Amino acid sequence: MSAEQSLSFTIPEANSGYDEIYRFSLTVSDEYGAQSKQEFEFVAKTLMDTVQASRLLHQAGIGPTYSEILAAQGVSAQDWIEAQFQLPITYHVDYLENYPDRDYPRQINRIDTASQQAQRH
Repeated sequence: MSAEQSLSFTIPEANSGYDEIYRFSLTVSDEYGAQSKQEFEFVAKTLMDTVQASRLLHQAGIGPTYSEILAAQGVSAQDWIEAQFQLPITYHVDYLENYPDRDYPRQINRIDTASQQAQRH
């Protein structure tokens, strides 16, 4: 004899901007007292809207473009960060320019490399 029952629920809308972790414990008993217990856990990822994407991208870099903000919209912050780690590494050395009267670049030459890199991309 088999009894099939279902349970459904709706998780509340996330307002915190953070992913929410939900944990459930389900215990099933039969008429003889035998029990089985199972625990469940899942993460409800909060997808960024335009404002949240803009904020994260401004905190993570040097002024994102509007198209970069739109591309991050609808993605969770965690997924966006993980995707950034998968991108190829960029180096400031390519943007380091030496003064004509020096044999090699010094500290002063490195100061503007981040802004130069941002302007060229």
